[in-house]
Amino acid sequence: MREGAAEALDKARELCKEGKYRSADQLFRKNILRDCAAYHIACTMPSGCRVSLNLEHPDRLPGVAQPNGWALEGQGSNGGTRFKIRWPFWLPEPPLLAKGSTIILDSAREVLVLSSISTDYNIREAGNSLTHSPDG
Repeated sequence: MREGAAEALDKARELCKEGKYRSADQLFRKNILRDCAAYHIACTMPSGCRVSLNLEHPDRLPGVAQPNGWALEGQGSNGGTRFKIRWPFWLPEPPLLAKGSTIILDSAREVLVLSSISTDYNIREAGNSLTHSPDG
C-alpha cells in the first residue's frame, strides 16, 4: 500500500458520507489507486505451512483456479461494466491441488499473490462503455 493510503481511505469515506463524491474520487485516485495490489504470505515454520487459498465472489461468479493463480470475469447487473480480474501468484513450488476456486499449497514457505482488474468502464464518458474487451 502507498504510504498514507489508510488515512486517505478514511477521508474518502468521510467525503462520501457528506455527499462529496467527486472530491472523494479525486482523493482516491491520487492517494490510493494502484494498478496492482500485492499480498505476501510467509510461514516461519521450518517445514513450511499448508495454505488453502479460496476465491469467492459476492455474486457467486465462478473463479477458476489455475496452476499460477485465479481468473474471474463477469459483468455488472443490468448490462453494467464488463470486467476481468486476475490473481496470479508466485511461489517456489507448484500447488498441491487446484480445484474449482481453491488452491492448496503444501509445505509453503511463502507466496506472493497479485491482484489486477481490467474493465470496459469509460472514465471520461461514464455513460458510454469502452469498445475494447476487458482482456485488453
